[in-house]
Amino acid sequence: MRKNSTIFLGKIEITAVKNEDNTVVGFTNTARELPGEVPTGQFWFDTDGILHGLATSHMQTAENLNYYREIIKDNLTNGKLCCITDLREATLSEEGLQYTKDSFDQFYKAIAFVTGSKIDENTARVFPIFESKIPSKIFTSREEAKVWIKQYL
Repeated sequence: MRKNSTIFLGKIEITAVKNEDNTVVGFTNTARELPGEVPTGQFWFDTDGILHGLATSHMQTAENLNYYREIIKDNLTNGKLCCITDLREATLSEEGLQYTKDSFDQFYKAIAFVTGSKIDENTARVFPIFESKIPSKIFTSREEAKVWIKQYL
């Protein structure tokens, strides 16, 4: 939380300061604000530590996806993430789709896809990549998705 009481997505690192006898004599901390929006869309962590994503119509290339993943990777503290994502507005390139196939299991332990009452084309293309390797399911609302994905936290 900022001094003006607004909430931001950030990373805080706390480091123990030790003397020559290896005794802790104090602590330092560094706070860094993270972008909540990248070329692939918006993302945020909720209070349970679940990553939420909302794709935009910006082309989902390997380069754009890698930029997003590097931000996520830099902030992983407990291994892999649970994710709830909405791909309905995404523009998926073949290159981006292949990049996803090759690397998603490094980051995610479970993923929930949010779609409308009818499964959209993007979710239909991406879901099979995930469902064979990690727990994956499609939902019509973020609320339903969150109830399900909490079992993997």
